[in-house]
Amino acid sequence: MKTLKLTNIEELRRRAEKYLTKHQARSDFKISESDNLKLIHELRVHEIEFTMQNDELKLSNAESELNVRKYSELYDFSPMGSFTLTNEGEIIELNIQGSRLLNKKQLDLICCQFATFIVDEDKPIFHLFLEKVFISNVEN
Repeated sequence: MKTLKLTNIEELRRRAEKYLTKHQARSDFKISESDNLKLIHELRVHEIEFTMQNDELKLSNAESELNVRKYSELYDFSPMGSFTLTNEGEIIELNIQGSRLLNKKQLDLICCQFATFIVDEDKPIFHLFLEKVFISNVEN
C-alpha cells in the first residue's frame, strides 16, 4: 500500500495554510466562548470523519492493488493468447502467450494493427467482427 511521504504531507499543509490565509474572511466581530467550543467540537468531528475516510481510502487502494495483481497474473500467465484491441483493431494490451503466438515481443506489438497478422482473405471477416463487437450494447 502506498502512503504519503512526510514531505508530501508538509507540502499539503503549507498549501492549505496559504489557501486559508488568502481566502480567510477578515471580520471584526467577536466569537463567544460557547461558539468557540462548538467550533472546536465541529472541527474534531470533521477531523475524525476525515481520518475515517482516509482509512477507507487506504483500504480501498490496497484492495484495488490486490485485484490488479490478481488480474495481471491471470491475464499475463494465461495459457491462452489474449489481446485487447481498439475498435480500429489496434493492439493496446496483450499477454505473454499472445506475444508468443505472434512470435514478437509484447512491447513491439503494442499499437500494432492486429490485422497485419491475418491473411488477406480473412481480413473482411475480422473487420466485420470488430464492427459488431464495438456496436453491440451488451450489459453485464
